[in-house]
Amino acid sequence: MRYQEELMPALSETFPMSVAATPSKRLLVVEDECVVALTIADQLIEFGYTVIGPAFTISEARRLAGAASIDAALVDVGLNGVPADEIVDILSRRRIPFLFVTGYDPLPVSCDQNAAVLKKPFGPVDLAHAVDSLLAEGRPEPQFRS
Repeated sequence: MRYQEELMPALSETFPMSVAATPSKRLLVVEDECVVALTIADQLIEFGYTVIGPAFTISEARRLAGAASIDAALVDVGLNGVPADEIVDILSRRRIPFLFVTGYDPLPVSCDQNAAVLKKPFGPVDLAHAVDSLLAEGRPEPQFRS
């Protein structure tokens, strides 16, 4: 917690976000690793977003992606070894922008190779930039490890 308290002022100075203008944006988080999912959710809440989920399983992700009121989604490529293709299909049919959050490099063949990707590990600034771009343009700039 102390780390987050020290980081957030630096983050706002480093990366001016338009979050203040869109505090009601609802973001679905689909991630099977509990610590990663909760960290992402916590950071998004700190940025002023409403978090839907996180969904830890395909069935929960399917339910939320199909029925929840959401503006965008962050989707892990695989949940407990099951590809998230079905979730991406639901989001695409609903015209909800999404980005993959993954440690895979390159993406598995089953994934849309043109989809935006936020590579793990990433920091709060990377997450903020990706989400801000996703909401502004419907698709963020790809993020690559250096």
